[in-house]
Amino acid sequence: MPRPRFFKLEPDKQARIIDGAGQVFALHGYQGASLNQIIAQTDISKGAFYYYFDDKADLFATCVTHALEEVFQSVDFDPQTLTVETFWPALMAMNDRMMTYTNDHPWLVAVGKQLYTSVDDPELKDRLAPLLAHGRSLWAAILVRGQEIGQVRNDLPLELLLAVMNALDVAIDRWFVESWHDYSREELERLTTVALDMIRRMVEAPEA
Repeated sequence: MPRPRFFKLEPDKQARIIDGAGQVFALHGYQGASLNQIIAQTDISKGAFYYYFDDKADLFATCVTHALEEVFQSVDFDPQTLTVETFWPALMAMNDRMMTYTNDHPWLVAVGKQLYTSVDDPELKDRLAPLLAHGRSLWAAILVRGQEIGQVRNDLPLELLLAVMNALDVAIDRWFVESWHDYSREELERLTTVALDMIRRMVEAPEA
């Protein structure tokens, strides 16, 4: 994660650095992106770079984490507040917000592709572990809350349901980042809606 000095910057400067670095990673990949390219795109000096980040891996993890945090904050998503009436609509709203954010930050698609190809990279594995763990814990909280209010099936062990859910979520995410530029925005929106409906049909309680 970034050094404390990074968080003392004005929010727009933080965003400019992250967006600029994200564009470089999107264009050249994590391995291919050089520090000089990142510095040129973000308009900061080499000294300032190391003032804010430990290394390139630190910046890459920051780019991905920041983007996902903005998505979750923008929909104010808290599984514990979900009710019978809001459970599935709230998940759809989160899905829509992710689509909007990705369309507004096209570099995120390429960086997302890098995320899946870099999880075993020794430089990145430990940096990305908290991010991947956060995704799993969020789905766990969603499923548990869904069971509590009768919207998610409880005829399977939670660990099994979560394992299947995570596997499907990763498969869907990977397909979208690899196929993003092959479809129109309207078609992608339709496909994400259908994908969420597929998840719903898999985990929804029969009596819901």
